[in-house]
Amino acid sequence: MDIFGASAYSGCGGAATRAVYRLIVFTYLNPILRMGMEKFCMVARAAGVDGVLVTDLPVEEAQGYLRAMRANDLAPVFLAAPTSPDERLKRIAESSRGFVYAVSRTGVTGSGRLWRTMRGS
Repeated sequence: MDIFGASAYSGCGGAATRAVYRLIVFTYLNPILRMGMEKFCMVARAAGVDGVLVTDLPVEEAQGYLRAMRANDLAPVFLAAPTSPDERLKRIAESSRGFVYAVSRTGVTGSGRLWRTMRGS
């Protein structure tokens, strides 16, 4: 089963479904660098983390991150934006494990809702 799969089993008297939950950390790069890449990955794995999405780490600059993640059996996850060129999307897909975080729109998340609330509409 892959990292984000779910398992089903048959119990006595009928079928039941049991979900398998995985823990993914969303973070910025700076806290990881402050702790140290290798140490962060070891501590994350020991704590039960399954994968990490570093929101401000572009795939083009992620060689050390990818090595440390793989060495600790952690799933690297990258962001794919609507504006990403095909070649970059290919690299993101090849470098991610488990899933790719697809950004569904450009701009700041929730900014339209905040503006409407501030205006009173």
